[in-house]
Amino acid sequence: MNAMGLQTLSLTAADSTGEMNADQIEQSLTNRRVTAFEVQEGLDYLAHETGGIPIRNTNDLSGGIRRVMEDQKGYYLIGYRPDDSTFDARTGRRTFHKLSVKVLRPGKFKVRMRNGFYGVADDDQIAKVLTPREQILSALTSPFGAAGVHLRLTTLVCQ
Repeated sequence: MNAMGLQTLSLTAADSTGEMNADQIEQSLTNRRVTAFEVQEGLDYLAHETGGIPIRNTNDLSGGIRRVMEDQKGYYLIGYRPDDSTFDARTGRRTFHKLSVKVLRPGKFKVRMRNGFYGVADDDQIAKVLTPREQILSALTSPFGAAGVHLRLTTLVCQ
């Protein structure tokens, strides 16, 4: 969700154009449009690659959240476990495996999903030892619950 809301891409009262010629004004407006597009491009790409919904170009954030919540009311979650040949540890190459789903009743269901995955087995991933600070930051920013962070707090009274 892009929380910036609607952006004004034309001239506003805040623009100081008194010292600019027509070409400079046009270039300034072009830069503004390009910047607005680039800001949303990452959101669009992420939503497209993961089967999500980009919420942008709106000042109604609660409406965007409502749209996402409505979308989550009814869905099927399908799991896929690839066979061992998908993970070719001999070559060391990590190839991209494209995924596809076919629906037998078109129009009844809308399919949103990842486009694919890289063949990296869990055993091949190097377990990085996190510092205590990295553990806390990871736990705070993770959408999942964390139970492995040991924390001790002490209250201080300052007068």
